[in-house]
Amino acid sequence: DRAPFVRFPGRSYVLPRSSAAAVPIETVNLNSVELILSRVSDRNLVRSLRDGYFGQPLSAWQLQTFNAEVAQEIWRGAGDVQNDLNAEMTTRLPLGDVLEGQKPGIYVLTARAPGVDPYDVASASQWFVLSDLGITSWQGNDGLTAAVRTLGDAGAVADATVRLISRVNAVLGSAR
Repeated sequence: DRAPFVRFPGRSYVLPRSSAAAVPIETVNLNSVELILSRVSDRNLVRSLRDGYFGQPLSAWQLQTFNAEVAQEIWRGAGDVQNDLNAEMTTRLPLGDVLEGQKPGIYVLTARAPGVDPYDVASASQWFVLSDLGITSWQGNDGLTAAVRTLGDAGAVADATVRLISRVNAVLGSAR
């Protein structure tokens, strides 16, 4: 039999702020996973990049420091997953109830097999953005065009202000 494991198939997601918000997870020989959801404040986003946390799986040691100094743990629980013996299973973890009432921002969902020592087996981490807005941009010969739409119904967002930010975090331009 294969050893139980858990991982997230993607690197990052943008989730709508709705009851349908969900993240896929891949498991082998597990019926459930232990979950921790943390929110990274806007002020600590740069620190999470600089300290090497952003977009990476977090070890037990990193997770302790991360949740004490960079992010705020907002929920801890379990999620049921599909299980066929020795088969890789992909399950859609519903997060709508957990995320209800949460502010838009950057979140990290950490998952591990129940009963496993977190210092011996690394947890899986999924970074995602929770937002009501979807932004699309096109670059052409005449400049840059951006569209801001709601993720709920794809309707245009009236009077949205869009800022073009450089790699050094300077505002290069703004349009309404």
